[in-house]
Amino acid sequence: MVGKTAVGVMARAASMTGKTRLAAHLSAERLHSLRQALLVDTGAISEGTSAAFRTLAPQLRQQWAATPLYATLTEAHRQALDRYFDTNATGLTEEVMNGAPAVLDRYAPRLAAILSEAELADVIAFAHSQEGRQIFVDGVVRGASGQSGGSPTFTAAQTDALVRFEQTPGGHAFNSHTDQINPLLGEIGRAATSAPAVRRRLLHDICSVLEDQCTPPMRAAGESL
Repeated sequence: MVGKTAVGVMARAASMTGKTRLAAHLSAERLHSLRQALLVDTGAISEGTSAAFRTLAPQLRQQWAATPLYATLTEAHRQALDRYFDTNATGLTEEVMNGAPAVLDRYAPRLAAILSEAELADVIAFAHSQEGRQIFVDGVVRGASGQSGGSPTFTAAQTDALVRFEQTPGGHAFNSHTDQINPLLGEIGRAATSAPAVRRRLLHDICSVLEDQCTPPMRAAGESL
């Protein structure tokens, strides 16, 4: 199989025949450790989530402005709600991080089925580098923000780092499977930011902002935290 690298360079054919896949042989504890190193320790989830919520703020504001409830709000409550959407990243990110272990454990076997343990070790080392870390954060942001289409853009330094990364076995394997891995990172971002606890936190916070203008159904949903 010939696949495009993340920088648009054609990768060498990658044969998977006879290759031991990680998911079938590693313990749950080892999988947990690997996904922790790749997506938590690098800050991909926490920083990516905060950035994603900031990116989504205008969209959330527009959605709420179009609701019948918004039309009934006082001007003071409208302004308070707008301020909340501009500064909501911290609280919502806390909820994402609380639920992240379960989300990541759910997706870890799929990532492990694509890369061997040795290959994944190369990927983790790259993800802990300055350029690699930002690439992983940006990947989570794109997924959480619904920007799964199109190709990401890279700085000159990131492009150089990706070229060096491809020279490692893990980098070659990773780049040969970007058509599987990039959508997977996007799924992780969306799953983490759309979890029920995150939605409940959003409604809880909005009700705190709206005070007595919060509707009973919204208050009940938010109070289930």
